[in-house]
Amino acid sequence: MFDLTIRDARILDGAGNPWFRGDVGIMEGHIAAVGDLSGSSTKRELQADDRYLAPGFIDIHTHSDFSLPLFPRGESRISQGVTTEVGGNCGLSPFPVNPERLDLLRQSTSFLAADLSFEWRSTADFIRFLETLPLSHNLALLVGHGAIRLSVMGFDRRPPTENELDAMKRAVAEAMEVGAVGLSSGLIYPPGSFAGTEELTELCRVVHRYGRIYTTHLRNENARLLDAMEEAFTVSREAGVPLELSHHKAEGQPNWGMVRQSLALVEKARRDGLDVTLDQYPYIASSTTFTAFMPEWAMEGGVAVLLNRLQQPNLRQRIVHDAEQKNVYGWDKVVVSSVRKPEHQRFEGLNLVEVGQLESKPPVEAGLDLLQAEDGPFSVIQFGVSEDDLQYILRNPVMMVGSDGYSLAPAMGSKPHPRSYGTFARVLGRYVRETHIVTLEDAVRKMTSLPAQRANLRDRGVIKQGQIADLVLFDADRVADTATYAEPHQYAVGIQWVMVGGEIVWQEGRDTGVVAGRVLRASNPSGRNG
Repeated sequence: MFDLTIRDARILDGAGNPWFRGDVGIMEGHIAAVGDLSGSSTKRELQADDRYLAPGFIDIHTHSDFSLPLFPRGESRISQGVTTEVGGNCGLSPFPVNPERLDLLRQSTSFLAADLSFEWRSTADFIRFLETLPLSHNLALLVGHGAIRLSVMGFDRRPPTENELDAMKRAVAEAMEVGAVGLSSGLIYPPGSFAGTEELTELCRVVHRYGRIYTTHLRNENARLLDAMEEAFTVSREAGVPLELSHHKAEGQPNWGMVRQSLALVEKARRDGLDVTLDQYPYIASSTTFTAFMPEWAMEGGVAVLLNRLQQPNLRQRIVHDAEQKNVYGWDKVVVSSVRKPEHQRFEGLNLVEVGQLESKPPVEAGLDLLQAEDGPFSVIQFGVSEDDLQYILRNPVMMVGSDGYSLAPAMGSKPHPRSYGTFARVLGRYVRETHIVTLEDAVRKMTSLPAQRANLRDRGVIKQGQIADLVLFDADRVADTATYAEPHQYAVGIQWVMVGGEIVWQEGRDTGVVAGRVLRASNPSGRNG
């Protein structure tokens, strides 16, 4: 007898095969049978009514390790069918924490979450903290290279000493031992950007020992995109680690079309034996911190030192010049999305040209003044990606869907990028149903089995006997994103219900309150869980 049977569904198995009509029987949180189960007994049943049943969507690229401590239900994720996230991307993770450098960590990551307690110290501590939360869905963790470097070296802009490199290696190993699925780097964000290729390679050699992955926000995503990819290939090749290129794109109009060359490089690298894949979100705007426009030299020492430099006229003039050179978008394409102080909320949703007009200042000066008034970073959204490029990448067979978003709730306020609420529904609605860029089966593969394979989550991502019963039922004729840049806190539509471990966590537009999520820990080579 099954605990639950889902009847009369169009089953998308997640592997890319054509859908088929059938039933799914669930026992003890696992898929016990798939097929015609009309003669079976069940304690409870749900009628799919010929709608599509897919594995729960796996978001390979998120920053929810910063938001789940504040919004543990993650309504922005479960409302669009996400049952598992991989956090800790772009070299940014809220762990490990060196108490002596906590202020540096807090300031540099305040654009991700300003109110974290940072009561944990190690990766293990953070996992234990997460396990006390009423999680609706699952989270796997990458450990951030930038966080590790900060804990060991602060914001020093130099190569590590032998002792410092050894300390970073130990931190990577400690994270792998307790179940991190890999190491991430964010090579536009200090202090991670201060690292050289050799440092990254040495740390990835530790990752290799555990059979985990290396994900990277490349050192450059505009004019030097191809060079940055070659650096990532070198690290992967020399260290022997699988490589994931984060949120792949070519930013800035002069660089549109370059993704044809970049994906040709990926194809050649794979032919040559390099295990490389990539992820992408389906929007022409990206989002980051305003300090990403600051020159590296200005960030040496951390945010507090940057703010001090801005008070020195000669240094401020250099920063203005370098920020202008670094901006590939135009300040009218850079929008203030989230600030911390209430008196600055009037700027949210305005681009920096508009902010400058309100303040009677040049755009970059307005941004720098806001940075000082906020006492640290604020979030921005930049419009700089070509729709043609986006669609070209979406068709690529080794591309998977990753939101680069957060687990949020409408109570958060501000104007974050709509990708946190809309990514997966947008692919299914806009790029499958409306524009036919990808087939339904292939889109689901890019959301399920491919990211599961990448993060080594072997017990989910496909609908077959023995797998964890993480499932999503949706109406392919209705599914769509409703979140916009102006009103980002809007749930997707067309997602009937979402199941995590056999428990329904989202049903007909509402959070059921069921605590079904957990922290997923990678297995060590010995087979022992961390």
